[in-house]
Amino acid sequence: MYKKYKYIILPLGVIMVYWLLNLEDNYTVKLKNGDTLSIKEIDTKCSKESSRWHAIAFSGIRSVPDSPDIVEKFYTCRANGVRTDLAGYQRTYSQTTKNCKRRPSSIPCKAGEYFNMIDKNYNYDGRAENECFLANGSRKESTKFSKKCNLRVK
Repeated sequence: MYKKYKYIILPLGVIMVYWLLNLEDNYTVKLKNGDTLSIKEIDTKCSKESSRWHAIAFSGIRSVPDSPDIVEKFYTCRANGVRTDLAGYQRTYSQTTKNCKRRPSSIPCKAGEYFNMIDKNYNYDGRAENECFLANGSRKESTKFSKKCNLRVK
């Protein structure tokens, strides 16, 4: 019986294997207005970002750090996709979210999370050591009486 259908079964098997290998996983969102948004993994990119700043005290023309540095680590995600409206018309979609820690429900961040591009352990808010202060807020002993870190020392 196999010989009779070998010319049909073999091509169908090859087509099914090819179809399964090229099957792409899409992140699909149903929008409030009824539109559907489809985003592919290759069209999603998330990168690690960080920012650092500190408070400064001024005295004349000199400025010195007034506290430990504030550090924030987060992800920036960009998603490109196809938006299909209720009538079936399609148009492009592109959005970037600068800080996925502050806006975790944005579509690019959700797509990055869906495709496992975001490590939740990377997000961080906290204090870091600088030239005058330790991360816990105490002054460094080595710079306690230096001009660089103290406005009162002359």
